[in-house]
Amino acid sequence: MYILHVTYNLKEGRMEDWLAALRVLQVAEKTRREPGNIEYAYYLPADGSNKVLLVELWESKEFQQAHLNAPHLAELAKVKEEFVESVDLKAYTAE
Repeated sequence: MYILHVTYNLKEGRMEDWLAALRVLQVAEKTRREPGNIEYAYYLPADGSNKVLLVELWESKEFQQAHLNAPHLAELAKVKEEFVESVDLKAYTAE
């Protein structure tokens, strides 16, 4: 299994706009239908900070890499420019 923890550090005051854009693009829903996807879920902070955690679970790194070519990720990249200050990525492999 290939696991990604992606922390989006959003621009100040842009949380609601970011979440609305994710809903419109249906990134999570489309990704969950991709081959090899086990989980794709966004988690919001309890402390009201501007960070959003995305947890991705894939059957293998190869499936996750194929996901990078999905059309909805190209759409997401455009949205990130508007709302995201920075991204922290951690990748893990598990049996």
